[in-house]
Amino acid sequence: MTNLKKELEEIKSILLAQALHTKPFFNVSEAAQYLDISEDAVYRLIQGLKLKHSRPNGKRIYIERTHLEAYMRLNTVRTIDEIQQEAVLRTQKKGGKKW
Repeated sequence: MTNLKKELEEIKSILLAQALHTKPFFNVSEAAQYLDISEDAVYRLIQGLKLKHSRPNGKRIYIERTHLEAYMRLNTVRTIDEIQQEAVLRTQKKGGKKW
Protein backbone atom coordinates (compact mmCIF):
# COMPACT_ATOMS: atom_id res chain seq x y z
CA MET A 1 0.00 0.00 0.00
CA THR A 2 2.85 2.42 0.76
CA ASN A 3 4.34 1.85 -2.71
CA LEU A 4 1.01 2.74 -4.30
CA LYS A 5 0.74 5.88 -2.19
CA LYS A 6 4.31 6.87 -3.09
CA GLU A 7 3.63 6.35 -6.80
CA LEU A 8 0.44 8.43 -6.60
CA GLU A 9 2.37 11.25 -4.93
CA GLU A 10 4.97 11.10 -7.71
CA ILE A 11 2.24 11.23 -10.38
CA LYS A 12 0.61 14.16 -8.59
CA SER A 13 3.95 15.99 -8.50
CA ILE A 14 4.52 15.39 -12.22
CA LEU A 15 1.04 16.62 -13.13
CA LEU A 16 1.50 19.73 -11.00
CA ALA A 17 4.83 20.47 -12.68
CA GLN A 18 3.24 20.11 -16.11
CA ALA A 19 0.38 22.39 -15.11
CA LEU A 20 2.85 25.06 -14.01
CA HIS A 21 4.41 25.11 -17.47
CA THR A 22 1.10 26.12 -19.07
CA LYS A 23 -0.01 28.85 -16.66
CA PRO A 24 0.64 32.49 -17.63
CA PHE A 25 0.43 33.77 -14.00
CA PHE A 26 1.59 32.26 -10.72
CA ASN A 27 0.87 32.88 -7.06
CA VAL A 28 3.81 32.97 -4.64
CA SER A 29 3.64 29.25 -3.87
CA GLU A 30 3.61 28.29 -7.55
CA ALA A 31 6.39 30.77 -8.35
CA ALA A 32 8.52 29.22 -5.61
CA GLN A 33 7.99 25.77 -7.11
CA TYR A 34 8.73 27.05 -10.62
CA LEU A 35 11.98 28.70 -9.48
CA ASP A 36 12.81 25.81 -7.14
CA ILE A 37 13.26 28.14 -4.17
CA SER A 38 11.32 28.69 -0.94
CA GLU A 39 8.26 30.91 -0.66
CA ASP A 40 10.24 33.11 1.76
CA ALA A 41 12.86 33.60 -0.95
CA VAL A 42 10.14 34.69 -3.40
CA TYR A 43 8.79 37.17 -0.84
CA ARG A 44 12.32 38.55 -0.33
CA LEU A 45 12.74 39.00 -4.10
CA ILE A 46 9.41 40.81 -4.23
CA GLN A 47 10.22 42.97 -1.21
CA GLY A 48 13.63 43.83 -2.68
CA LEU A 49 11.91 44.79 -5.97
CA LYS A 50 13.99 42.20 -7.80
CA LEU A 51 10.98 40.27 -9.13
CA LYS A 52 8.29 42.09 -11.07
CA HIS A 53 4.80 41.28 -9.78
CA SER A 54 1.27 42.64 -9.55
CA ARG A 55 -1.39 42.97 -6.88
CA PRO A 56 -4.63 43.60 -8.78
CA ASN A 57 -6.79 43.52 -5.65
CA GLY A 58 -4.14 45.03 -3.40
CA LYS A 59 -3.50 41.83 -1.47
CA ARG A 60 -2.85 38.68 -3.52
CA ILE A 61 0.42 38.63 -5.41
CA TYR A 62 0.62 37.42 -9.00
CA ILE A 63 3.80 36.92 -10.98
CA GLU A 64 3.85 36.56 -14.74
CA ARG A 65 5.73 33.58 -16.17
CA THR A 66 7.80 35.88 -18.40
CA HIS A 67 9.00 37.78 -15.31
CA LEU A 68 10.08 34.55 -13.64
CA GLU A 69 11.94 33.51 -16.78
CA ALA A 70 13.61 36.94 -17.00
CA TYR A 71 14.71 36.60 -13.38
CA MET A 72 16.22 33.18 -14.08
CA ARG A 73 18.21 34.66 -16.97
CA LEU A 74 19.91 37.26 -14.79
CA ASN A 75 23.68 36.95 -14.50
CA THR A 76 23.93 34.42 -17.29
CA VAL A 77 27.46 33.14 -17.63
CA ARG A 78 28.83 33.17 -21.16
CA THR A 79 30.56 30.15 -22.61
CA ILE A 80 34.23 30.20 -23.56
CA ASP A 81 33.19 30.13 -27.23
CA GLU A 82 31.09 33.28 -26.79
CA ILE A 83 33.93 35.06 -25.01
CA GLN A 84 36.44 34.08 -27.71
CA GLN A 85 34.01 35.16 -30.44
CA GLU A 86 33.63 38.57 -28.80
CA ALA A 87 37.42 38.90 -28.47
CA VAL A 88 37.86 38.18 -32.19
CA LEU A 89 35.21 40.73 -33.10
CA ARG A 90 36.80 43.37 -30.89
CA THR A 91 40.26 42.82 -32.33
CA GLN A 92 38.95 42.97 -35.89
CA LYS A 93 36.91 46.11 -35.27
CA LYS A 94 38.29 49.04 -37.27
CA GLY A 95 38.91 52.27 -35.44
CA GLY A 96 38.89 50.57 -32.06
CA LYS A 97 41.24 51.35 -29.21
CA LYS A 98 44.81 50.22 -29.58
CA TRP A 99 46.31 48.56 -26.56
